[in-house]
Amino acid sequence: MLAFLATAVAGPLIGIRLLDAASNAQVRLADARAALDTLLRTQLAEETGVRGYISTRDPQFLEADKPPDPEFDRTALALEGQLRAAHLEHGPEAVEDMRALHLQWEQAVALPLMRDPGARDAYVQQAQGKFLTDAMTSF
Repeated sequence: MLAFLATAVAGPLIGIRLLDAASNAQVRLADARAALDTLLRTQLAEETGVRGYISTRDPQFLEADKPPDPEFDRTALALEGQLRAAHLEHGPEAVEDMRALHLQWEQAVALPLMRDPGARDAYVQQAQGKFLTDAMTSF
């Protein structure tokens, strides 16, 4: 009888804890997805600014979203930390990969094009930038 009573009391408590844990995991995943989306929006805004500058040579296109953007790295590093703390498998690595692609885009595409938008290989650099940005959207 005591075992039945203990099971009757403990069962719902265990169920509530399991549901709460599942709910918290779902919230963490949603937060991680939102942070990844923020990183991608930052990349797209920077890329759009650089493309506008290349097309017009108007520096106003670079004002708000001029690479390199330190906010991208701050957001990415914070997200990596959250994902590590949450023990989300492959999460930190995905953000590291996204940071690496963004840095490659800044160094090989954005900064050279901002220095010399009429460079001979500007088209090749822009194409490389598109491929890097496309790779970032796969996360």
